[in-house]
Amino acid sequence: MRFISLFILSVFMFGCVTVPEYLKYPEQYESYGSNIRAVNYGSSVKIEYKSPSILETEASDDAKLRRVKETGEVYIPQGGFVYLNIHSSTIGAADTQYWEVIVEDMQGNELARRQGEPTVAYYTIEHGMTFWHNLIVTPVDQEVKGNFKVFVNDLLLKRRSEFIVTLTK
Repeated sequence: MRFISLFILSVFMFGCVTVPEYLKYPEQYESYGSNIRAVNYGSSVKIEYKSPSILETEASDDAKLRRVKETGEVYIPQGGFVYLNIHSSTIGAADTQYWEVIVEDMQGNELARRQGEPTVAYYTIEHGMTFWHNLIVTPVDQEVKGNFKVFVNDLLLKRRSEFIVTLTK
């Protein structure tokens, strides 16, 4: 009986430690025509990048859909936008005030930096679990030439994630 109890306990403990596939993030993925490679996942985050050409195409498509003339009212930074998608099991940890995005070229020169402001996250229920989500949009006002790095600092847990963005379009 003791052996069976230990067996069941070990199976239960291992099952709780194993991360389900739907909670894992890929090491490499594509985002709007750019390849993104995760060098280090310090927290549950994912980044996306939209280049100025992608943003211009989206603005043009939107103007056509809405049947309006394109105006200079659309803000498109020289280096595009980096989007930080935050996923957390608690509402507090998904608050953007505890997150910072730093964009650097491959030589370590800072191109952009943004720390989030206090916000209320939204939630989804997946596989019976509640997840909290939030978003930080970081404009890159300097032109991006070639590949670049994105660092995401989780200021609450004192962890850093690092990504390399490879421009393909």
